Amino acid sequence: MKLLHRFQSARFVLTAWYSFLLCLFFIILGWSVYFYLDHLLRQNLDDDLRAEADWIYQLIDVERNIARPRRKSLAVIGDIEDRITKHFRIDQKNYAVLITSHTGQELFELEHHDFEKLFVRPPQQGKVDLQTIHPDDSEPVRVATIDADGVFIYVAFPERNIQAVLEHVFFIFFVLGPVTLLIAIGGGWIISGAVLKPVRDLARQTKSITATNLTKRIPTRSVPDEFGLLIDSINDTLARLEKSFDEIKQFSMNVAHELKTPLTILRGEAELALTRALSRQEFEQLITTYLEETGRMAHIVDDMLTLAKGEAGQIPFQKNRVQVGLLLQEIYEDALTLASTKDISVHIEESREATVLGDESRLRQLLRILVTNAIQYTGRGGTVTLACRVREESVLVSVADNGIGIPSESLDKIFDRFYRVDNARSRVSGGSGLGLSLAHWIATSHAGTIDVQSEIGVGTKFTFSVPRVN
Repeated sequence: MKLLHRFQSARFVLTAWYSFLLCLFFIILGWSVYFYLDHLLRQNLDDDLRAEADWIYQLIDVERNIARPRRKSLAVIGDIEDRITKHFRIDQKNYAVLITSHTGQELFELEHHDFEKLFVRPPQQGKVDLQTIHPDDSEPVRVATIDADGVFIYVAFPERNIQAVLEHVFFIFFVLGPVTLLIAIGGGWIISGAVLKPVRDLARQTKSITATNLTKRIPTRSVPDEFGLLIDSINDTLARLEKSFDEIKQFSMNVAHELKTPLTILRGEAELALTRALSRQEFEQLITTYLEETGRMAHIVDDMLTLAKGEAGQIPFQKNRVQVGLLLQEIYEDALTLASTKDISVHIEESREATVLGDESRLRQLLRILVTNAIQYTGRGGTVTLACRVREESVLVSVADNGIGIPSESLDKIFDRFYRVDNARSRVSGGSGLGLSLAHWIATSHAGTIDVQSEIGVGTKFTFSVPRVN
């Protein structure tokens, strides 16, 4: 099993592919060199044969027409035999030369390797013709022929010399091939091991990081290579995981804290009721307390469920064209009712007609959360101001108050779940602690943003922006 796993390892696969590609390249290179060399040698041989046949032709022509113009053409051959013999014996090797008359009479013969008489197709007048013949029990011979006005010239060369060179080349590649393959396998194994070593180290270091030590990070590389980018990506992922775990822990603590108080109250009331008989008034008060606390817990659970489903994309949005000005007017009328008990003044500073694409009920919920918070944390006789402003591509809706304000160090946490500002967002003031988290989710779900500006003792202003449609 271990051997099978080794064959499936990245190191083995890389080595196998590296060796296969190198071997394939070597084979292609070998065959390419072999066929190119074969073509080049045969082309050079044809050029040499053509040149030698043409040289003899020119030699006969000069002797016949210039040096001895009045002698018979066949007698000229005897005068140049020495020159032809000397040329081929001193400067050339392995050539065979045959000169005959048109009737087949042999005028000159030079055979270094006992070639049989060459019987080939008749030469062409004044033009060198090349062909390959296969004498009986002999190797192929390349022959150049030409007709010099009745004198037939044959120049031959055995192809075994070319074949010998090609066999040497083939032998070299045949010997070097296995050696090269062994070197490729060994080198590929070593190189792949060196390349994958950072991956093994990375796997070992990553494996050592668990939920209990998410603060641990993998040491970065000094070289900004692909492994360095991978390490940076893993460290970023660990940072996000650490943040998520911290948020989950904090969320769990907040949920436990929020539910602990109403449960404690319910338990205390129940234990008190068991210690003595209750009057009708006390019994009604107990029931009222139970309804209030269970309602508070139901509200928390509903908000938590809404957030969880919303972030998981399980809450469908019915996006339609919404007139923000009309929606703001509706919220303004609700705010007047809520603010009347605290003698808070509510007014609309600016309301421009604008249309957005969204879920009207969710946008109404967002505005109601902001207005409720503004009235809740504004003292008696305070002011809450609503406004709707239009920009080129967006609509800005703001809810401002002159209440107690939010400390600057809390502004970046105000949209976190269950986050409460000391003395300002206490349980005494009611609420689940999830309202602003819901508002933030609704705004972002509409491709918008929500911001807060606040100063202690001066007031708070929430502004959310959503894309505008024509």
